[in-house]
Amino acid sequence: MKLTDYFRAISILILSLAAGSRVHAQAPQPNGGGVRNGTLPRTWQVSGPECTANPRFQIHEFNQDLYILRESGCANYEKPFLYLLFGKEKALLLDTGAGKTEVAQVVKGQIDEWLARNNRESIPWSLRTLMHIVITFLAMGN
Repeated sequence: MKLTDYFRAISILILSLAAGSRVHAQAPQPNGGGVRNGTLPRTWQVSGPECTANPRFQIHEFNQDLYILRESGCANYEKPFLYLLFGKEKALLLDTGAGKTEVAQVVKGQIDEWLARNNRESIPWSLRTLMHIVITFLAMGN
């Protein structure tokens, strides 16, 4: 696949999602649709000029079942976000796809913290990356 094909696929995906969200918008739920409220940080870490003082990831607990991880600009200039969501039976890590990264230890730490807080020994989890989403979209014939 050429680079231009890759960008075309991402553009189609973004436009389709934007158009689809208008057509298939969910009606407001009186209880928020079961989604727990959470808080965002006032600011995200600034990377540099002293990178040794900054951790590789900033971890923010949005609510008790959703962690937002942001990779430092000192580690990756894109400063990607990752989202770790916990359900009753499974967990999901959504990775925005910044390429090679050393996130496994950070994610394991957050999973261990969640397991301890919820008196659980394990939880199956899966990973979805931006590339996985694009490939799935392309496989659907779009």
